[in-house]
Amino acid sequence: MRSPAPQQHWNEPLARVMDVVLNCTIRFKTAAEVGKRAVFYCRGEDLFAWMMNNREMLQKKHADALDGQSLASETDVIEFCDKLIRFGFMYRAQYKPIDGVIEQDEEGRFKRPKWPKRLAMTPKQNFDPQAFYVVVYEGSKSWQHFILFCIIAAVLCVCMFPAWPLKLKVAVWYLSVVLLTLILVLVFVRLVLFVFFWFFGYQFWLLPNLFNEDAGIIDSFLPWIEWHRSQDDWAMFAARIFCAILTA
Repeated sequence: MRSPAPQQHWNEPLARVMDVVLNCTIRFKTAAEVGKRAVFYCRGEDLFAWMMNNREMLQKKHADALDGQSLASETDVIEFCDKLIRFGFMYRAQYKPIDGVIEQDEEGRFKRPKWPKRLAMTPKQNFDPQAFYVVVYEGSKSWQHFILFCIIAAVLCVCMFPAWPLKLKVAVWYLSVVLLTLILVLVFVRLVLFVFFWFFGYQFWLLPNLFNEDAGIIDSFLPWIEWHRSQDDWAMFAARIFCAILTA
């Protein structure tokens, strides 16, 4: 018997946290839930890892959502995720294979897909990093309406491009060339910096998330730089010296 979905109790501070979650680097996908239409979900391990890595940000910018709760340990983070479930912003689900379909690995053990296409709500609604979580909260409606308006306006402008004044057409052409040039220069600079520091045993990236398809618009430009010392063996050390000699 299917368990009833958690009733959503509106909580403005928690809603702001969910807005951040929906627009961060956590990967979301769609699936079909048993008895319902398509749902939006994420993996518990991804949500848990993001919470652990952004505890300071949550405590600083969303202290009202924590309501005095600390996020010092993994248990505290799990309790906060339980709070999101209790207030109905998401609920726990599990992989539900189609009847008659047996999915096993080579050793005969049950194999759960990494991103299942069919989910069902679980009777227990406590947070577990190994489970999946269907997002009930749809985000700010006003923002969605604004995005819809911008999309419609952009489509109309593109369709009417032949009727644009000649000066405006030329301006758009120059703008596209400038943007393309900036992107190519940025890619070249990132490559040069990476190769330069690689010779000295470091991996340096300018805007490391720039081409990360899982990152949002803002997260694509954060952090500015990322670098760490390479854990190379003697063979790689010799390869760096050889490449440096060839480059020189």
